[in-house]
Amino acid sequence: MNRKNKKAFKMDDKDNVATSLENIEPGDMFNVISEEGLILETNKAISNIPFGYKVALKKFSINDSIIKYGYKIGSSFKEIKKGEVVHIHNIKSDRVGLPENRRKIMIDMLQKEGYQIN
Repeated sequence: MNRKNKKAFKMDDKDNVATSLENIEPGDMFNVISEEGLILETNKAISNIPFGYKVALKKFSINDSIIKYGYKIGSSFKEIKKGEVVHIHNIKSDRVGLPENRRKIMIDMLQKEGYQIN
């Protein structure tokens, strides 16, 4: 069976994350597309990536910058693997500080919905 690759969007050449354009499941291949619709690269998802969430286009170490739309939006506070979802459980925002107790509540909610959070 030939499965069609999923899609994620990369706005700027400097971006090291892309935004999923559909739900992507572990093991799914996804094309990273440009604003012009060109396929920039193809990667394999290693976690659930819900529609609209960020996906890592490289391996991140602790305190690495997260770049989206050409701007730093946050930093990793744990290692993030290429193809993994990038969200509140592994990055801290440069724009809005999320209190730790709220972060835990949101992570618990995601886990209850079936998302694998490391």
